[in-house]
Amino acid sequence: MASMVRFLQISDTHWSFDPLSLPSCQQQIDTAKRFESLCKWIESLRDPIDFIVHTGDWVHRGHVAGGSGDSTRRVWELAQRLGFPVLTAVGNHDHRSVLRECLVNSFAQLSGNASVTSPDEMGPTLLGISDGEPLKLLCGADTSVEDDRLCYRFSCKGRDFLVLDARDSQSIDPRGRLDTDQLSALERYFASSTNSCTVFLHYPPIELDCQWIDRTMCVENGGDLHSLFRKYRDRVRGVFFGHIHRPISAMVDGVLYASCGSSAMHFPNFPSLSEVEFEADPLAFANYVTIGVKSVLIKPQWVETSR
Repeated sequence: MASMVRFLQISDTHWSFDPLSLPSCQQQIDTAKRFESLCKWIESLRDPIDFIVHTGDWVHRGHVAGGSGDSTRRVWELAQRLGFPVLTAVGNHDHRSVLRECLVNSFAQLSGNASVTSPDEMGPTLLGISDGEPLKLLCGADTSVEDDRLCYRFSCKGRDFLVLDARDSQSIDPRGRLDTDQLSALERYFASSTNSCTVFLHYPPIELDCQWIDRTMCVENGGDLHSLFRKYRDRVRGVFFGHIHRPISAMVDGVLYASCGSSAMHFPNFPSLSEVEFEADPLAFANYVTIGVKSVLIKPQWVETSR
């Protein structure tokens, strides 16, 4: 029988070498210092954590064409110092190829295979965790369905976790779109396995009763994805996402959706808001999540940060 899994979700850290100046914020935001505060809080925890998952936007504007990826490599290095396996989804600000490189190299080093350069070449890779049970990253033709997309499946303590990549072209940014290959791979996964699974991606697949979010931030074909989750809702433990910079949860047709807040800046999400607003209140968010045999517990946490 699969045992309990506990993980920490963080998201939208927007790490930058330099403080950010953003519309409607009357002060610069030092996202590097805020991430440091979040890391110190994680280091202080004495409760069990099987892995950390970041649901995208590690850095700010890391996706800009010609970017070196240095900020991505730096913040990934800082996260590795926490001492837990780190998994990730791709956000609209992320440098996808460098993020893939960081993920793969981390797993390769921990498995003693430093020659691995891409998920398709990995095969089963084990990460030791505190209780001795391995965490596996399983990659192959059916788990990384497109060279450009960072989508994969991993297991921990007998439970499956799926990471989707909905970042599409700049023409629809900041909305996302899931390609047909990933949707087909999901259909094959559910058809060939009886396991329950937990899903991670950056973008919300459902509308969230906020004008500007529903217009600009969701997965364009989220209805197709939700239909698949609804069909197999008895096996989908939860769908976790970021992008909206605030914690929110919803139960739709028996499918649990939950987001994690940002450590960098926050977006109001009331129904009447027609345009995005930036708030620089000094709080970093995280979700402490417990996946049990018949339960999912999501405990939002917030950490005071330096301004």
